[in-house]
Amino acid sequence: MNLFNGVAFINAIEKYQNAAMFLKMKQMFDPLGLFSSKWTDAVLGLGGNLTIDTEGCALEGLCICSKDVHCFPTKDIVSWKREELVDIPPRIMHDRRYFPYFQHCIGAIDGTHLRVHVGGDKKITYWNHHNYTSMNILAVCEFNMRFIYTRIGVPGRAHDSKILTYCARHDNFFPFPSSEKYFLVDSGYPNRRGFLAPYRGESYHPNHFSGRRPGTVRKTFNKRHSLLRSVIERTFGVWKGKWSILEGRVRYDVQMQEKIVAATMALHNFIRDSNIEDDDFNAAEETENYDADREGNMSPSHDDNVVDRNYDPTADQYMSTVRDDIAREIWDAR
Repeated sequence: MNLFNGVAFINAIEKYQNAAMFLKMKQMFDPLGLFSSKWTDAVLGLGGNLTIDTEGCALEGLCICSKDVHCFPTKDIVSWKREELVDIPPRIMHDRRYFPYFQHCIGAIDGTHLRVHVGGDKKITYWNHHNYTSMNILAVCEFNMRFIYTRIGVPGRAHDSKILTYCARHDNFFPFPSSEKYFLVDSGYPNRRGFLAPYRGESYHPNHFSGRRPGTVRKTFNKRHSLLRSVIERTFGVWKGKWSILEGRVRYDVQMQEKIVAATMALHNFIRDSNIEDDDFNAAEETENYDADREGNMSPSHDDNVVDRNYDPTADQYMSTVRDDIAREIWDAR
C-alpha cells in the first residue's frame, strides 16, 4: 500500500477558498506550464481526471493498491537500448588511442561488494575474501558511465565468473553482445566470445608502468585495455561516492540493501540522463586512470527471468585471436 494515497487529492482544489487567486497567480508566473504535469493539472482541476490506477502511478504518489507494476514500471531506468549494443560509442570513435582498435567494444563489466548484515547459518554464505559479510553486485555500464544492467543480491562468497556465467546463460535481460561486439572484463573473467579480457601474467593497471612505455605487445595491449575498462571503476566510484548510505555502517538486512542499491543506481542513471552538470561525474571523466581495487567474487542467487543461452564460461580461440589482432595493431601503430 502506497503511503501517498491518491484518493486524498481528488477534488482537493475545491476545499480551498483562495483557490481561484492561487490559479491566477500560477498562470501569471508559469504561463507556459513549465512546472506543470498532467498530474498537477488534474489535482488543480485544470484538465483531465485524477488517475489512481495505472502503470507507474506510485511514482506520482497516486497508488492506492499493491500492484507491483504501479511501483515498478516496465520501462526500467537501469536498462539498455539495442543501439547501445550496435553503434560505435563516441568515446571510442573520437579517441585515437581506442579507434579503430576497440571499435566493437560496447561497454565494461565488473563486480563490487557492499556490506550487509546477516547472521546465523547465512553468515558463511555472505562471508567474502576480505573477511566481512557482503553481497556482490555485477554491473554492466556503457561509456557514458550509465548502468545498463545489474545483478543485485549475490552472496559475497562466490567467484566473479560464476555470476557472469549465470547471467549470460539464463537472464533474459542481460545485454548479451551480438556478432562481433564485446564488453571489456578484467582477468577475473574468461576471455570468451563477447567478453574481452586482458593478458594474464602481464602488467595491467597504468600505475604498474610508473610512467614508462610498455615494452611488449601484450603489455601495451593491457595498458590500453585498462584505461578503457576503467569506465566501470569510475562508474562505481561516482555511484558509491554520491550515496553515502552504501558505504556507511550497515543498518539494514539483505532485502533492504537490495532495494537501496536498486534505488540509488536508478538515481545515478537519472542524474546522468538529465544532462545536468554534476561535480562527481565531471571529476570521474577527468580521471581515466582510476585504479580501484577489485573486490570481485560473485555468484548467482536468483532464478527469475530464466532463459537458456549457449555460453561456455571458458576461454576460446575466437576471442584469443581478436585480442591478438588488436594487440598487434596497437603495437604496429606506435
